[in-house]
Formats: sequence, C-alpha cells, structure tokens
Amino acid sequence: MSGIAASVSSFVSDESDPPLFDNGEVLGRSEFISLSDEEIPLTSPTDPGDKVADFKNQKGLNDWQTGFLLFGATVGTGIFVLPPCFAKAGYAAFFLFIVLLCQSHYCGVLLGRCWVMTKERNPFYRESHVRYPYAAIAYEAFGYWIKWLYIVIITVFTISNMAAILLVVSDLFVTVMEQLFSNLETSFCSVPPIMAAIIMPFMLLGTPNDFWLGGILGTLTTILATILVFCQTIIDVHRGAGSGPPSGRTMSTTALFSFVGTFFFAAESHNIYPTIQHDMANQKRFSPTLAASNIAVGLTFIVITIPTYIVYGDAMTSLQVESLMQVLPDGLIRLLCSMAMMPHFIVAIVVFANPLNQQMEELLDIPIGFCWQRCAIRGSLLFGVVFIAETVPHFGVLIPFVGGTLLSLMSLLGPPVFYLRLYPKQAFKYTWESRSVPRRERFICYFLIGITPLFIFTIIYTGIAAIVRDESVFTVPCYVNASQAHI
Repeated sequence: MSGIAASVSSFVSDESDPPLFDNGEVLGRSEFISLSDEEIPLTSPTDPGDKVADFKNQKGLNDWQTGFLLFGATVGTGIFVLPPCFAKAGYAAFFLFIVLLCQSHYCGVLLGRCWVMTKERNPFYRESHVRYPYAAIAYEAFGYWIKWLYIVIITVFTISNMAAILLVVSDLFVTVMEQLFSNLETSFCSVPPIMAAIIMPFMLLGTPNDFWLGGILGTLTTILATILVFCQTIIDVHRGAGSGPPSGRTMSTTALFSFVGTFFFAAESHNIYPTIQHDMANQKRFSPTLAASNIAVGLTFIVITIPTYIVYGDAMTSLQVESLMQVLPDGLIRLLCSMAMMPHFIVAIVVFANPLNQQMEELLDIPIGFCWQRCAIRGSLLFGVVFIAETVPHFGVLIPFVGGTLLSLMSLLGPPVFYLRLYPKQAFKYTWESRSVPRRERFICYFLIGITPLFIFTIIYTGIAAIVRDESVFTVPCYVNASQAHI
C-alpha cells in the first residue's frame, strides 16, 4: 500500500504546467484572471471580495430542488435490486452498506470541491454553460487523454444504467398490466420500446434546471412505495405469510462482492453530480445538499431492506430473484407500489441520461438550445439503450461487473485522484501559491486509491466464478426468441 501511495503521490503532485485552455492560453501564475466583464488582478491574499470563487447562477437550482434530484437519482434501481442482494450476502452486508454509503458521500464531496476548483482555475467554465463538467475536471487535473478516458467510461456506464432501469420499469409495467387485466397476455420483450416512447419527450429537456419537478415527483413516489412495502411486510407478519429470514446460509464471498458491485451500480451516481452541481444557484452548497440527500437515501434503504429481509429473506436467496417485486405477494399493495415506482424510474432514466446527452451534443458541436439535432442525438441514444435491453433482458447478471469496474473508476478512484491533483494548485484568494492537502484527507484519498485495483479485480473474479458455477441467469435475446428471453 505504501508503494502505491508513493507512486500516486508523485503522480498527483506533479508540478508541471497546468493544462491549456480551449483557446490555447495557460492559466498559471499570470497577472490577471479574465472574467466576462472585467479583469481582476492576482495580487494579495487579503484582497476583498473573493470574486474568483463567488460564481452564482441566480436562475439555478436551489438546495431543495437539487436535493430532490440527487435523491431520486441515487435511490434509482437500488430500492428493488438491493434487498435480494442483502439476503444473498447475509448480515455482513448491512455493515458494508453503511461503509459504502459513507464512502459514496465522501467521494461526492471531493468531486464537488473539484468542480469548484476547476471553475476557479479556468475562467472558460465560469463564463459559459459547460456540458461536460466531469470530463472538464479530468481535463484540468490530468489533461487530454484522461478526459477522453472518462468520456468513454461515462458513456458506457450511462447506457448500461439506462438499460437496467428500462428493464426494471418494463417489468413493473408488465406487473401492473397482469394484475389489472388477468386475461391479458403481455410479452415482456414488447414493453421496453413502449416505455422508451413514453420517456422520449422528457429526454429532450435541456439540463437538470429544466426537470427539477421530476425530482420532486420521484421523491414522493419513492416515499409512497417505501410506505406500501413496509405495510405489506407488517400484514404478512400478522398473517404468518412470507418465507422468513434466510435460513441455513453461511456468508458467501461471491454474494458479498456481488452486493458491493450492485451497490455501486444502483446507488453511486457520481457521474451526474457535477452536471447537477453546475445548475445550482450556489454551487458551493452542493456538499450539505448531498449530505441531506444521502441521509434520506440511507433511511429509505434501511426501511425497505430490514423488514423485507426478515419477512421475505429466504425467498430472495433464490438465484432467479433479481428484484424485490418478485417476492411481494399479489394484491392491491403490490399493484400500487408498482404504479408508484414507474414514474420514479422514468425520472431516474431522464436524470442519468442528461449528462451523456449534453456531453454528446458538445462533442458534436450541436447548439445548446432546442433543435432537431438534439432530437436526433438523444433519440439515437435511447434507441441504443432499447437495443441493449432487448439483447440482455436479464441485465442483473451484468450489474456487478459494470458497477464494480466502471463505477469504481468514477466514484471511487476519480474523486480522490482529481482532488489530490487540483487542491495544491487552486487559485486561493487570487494567489497561486502551492499548498498541501491536509494530512487526514490525504490519508483517506490514498487509501481509496490503493484499494481500487484490488476492489475491481475481486468484483470481476467473483462475477466470473458465479457464472462458472451457474449462479447467474443468462437467457437468449428478445429478438432471437421472445418467449424464452425473460424467463
């Protein structure tokens, strides 16, 4: 670990020249920082105003609107896919859940600080709307190649996550239709395109500032679904129904690491944090807003997971169970819960897709306002998501792989590495004097960086082992055999 920390320390503390602007200018120990309307001299740390850091968007999201968006995006598919993972992994998963939630919050705070420092370093990000904030952080920290690495990572993960959520909302739609119309035979493979058509108009909204009401809707429906599931567990306890907690199971290393990968996939949303933060009225309020959101996320998962673990835990240990909805008994509560969560997942897809949509529009030089090019690009991306969903209708088999690899690079490795690189070079009160990262923060960052390779290797190894032991569900694509694709 010390060798890794030493090599990382020399890498992130490189005192080479800062990266170039898009216009070719270098922001270093120059005489002025050019703003949109004036030039502010870099003279003394006692200069009043701290105007470099005081960038606010008066029309941006307030703390409440931001919190609703963060909560809706972070809960995501986790409310349904994590309870079966808890049951399979055993009691150790509860402790691990708290640790991972704390890690997620800390790395989110670091990423928020990195975006603030990025805007302080480069006036370009303060003077215009930035459609690729995560990639911009990577560029300011390490330059061109790392920026493109994270563009690829964000693209692959976002499409994968959208496909997983689309399958979940399609499964809910089938559940609702089967309970409302018992004689109706619904082919699962025909549902993802229908849901995509419903989602498409909302995909055309420009930035998080345009769909913050969706965050409120997603939050309210999640609270309603949580209450309904909790009530169902109480009813089944009084009836003596339910399978009870897992019995006769020892802690499985494979299941435990599968839980970690699933948590990363379902509850770590760091790729969208800079995009949401960029639309805030006061971007320095991101950290406390994120803290409130993560507390709400933790409470929601606890209220969902503990009762369902006690009442349905044994049934959820089945390899065929990928979602909590598969073990809830048929009835009014399950129907209402499915209907409540459908709008939530639609909002989640829109929120997760937005950073990728803006990133692709920036790369293709598409105008910022609404135009036909936006419709074409975002429609094409959604079509690709539908194709993946139809190709891998049991997407749960890939969730630990994607979550344990791509999300580790964005949510576990990226924030501390960028922070260690940007912090010593931050423009602090108009000066460019180097400063060192506090010892405690430096230790935590090196620890997170050091465990990332081991973490990724373990997730991949246990995932392959599960497939070899036939503990994962593979089926044919929908376009090969629709009747056998989602069994």
